[in-house]
Amino acid sequence: MKAKMDEFKKAKLIYTIELLVFAVAFLVVAILQYVRIIRFNDTHLRVINWITIFGSAIGILDFIWFLSSPVRKKKNSMLDKCLLVPLMIYIMVFDIICFINNDNPQLELAQIMIPVALSYVTLIYSFEAIYHWYHPVPMLYEAIEEDKEKENPQEEVKPDVDDEIKEEDKIS
Repeated sequence: MKAKMDEFKKAKLIYTIELLVFAVAFLVVAILQYVRIIRFNDTHLRVINWITIFGSAIGILDFIWFLSSPVRKKKNSMLDKCLLVPLMIYIMVFDIICFINNDNPQLELAQIMIPVALSYVTLIYSFEAIYHWYHPVPMLYEAIEEDKEKENPQEEVKPDVDDEIKEEDKIS
């Protein structure tokens, strides 16, 4: 009979599988773009540019917040945050190029740069899936602790007021 997997190992396994599923999804989209099955038109590119300029700015601000907050440093992985910074800069540069050349959409450039970014994300998620199996993210430890506390609440046993009065009566 197999022994049951402990909660921590289950959580690590779920997190690892989740990262690998995202890696495969990004890889599939990147390959479809490399072979030009997925193509961009002007409107698609503009929407992608606006979404990614805000997303990359939020990513960079999140990294700065991570570096300046001791609480966030304890809860997040430094490696995860650092691996995303080059991607955020790459995306921002690409978006700026597209916004500068507004009259001449950079469709050919987009057909190369976007799949490269997706390939990088694939590599990051694949690496993190393996890395975090051996070095789980700090928030995973906290989540397991919170679940244990919810399952076994340690209530303080407060003496009843009547019990205290009875104790005083016995003493006098």
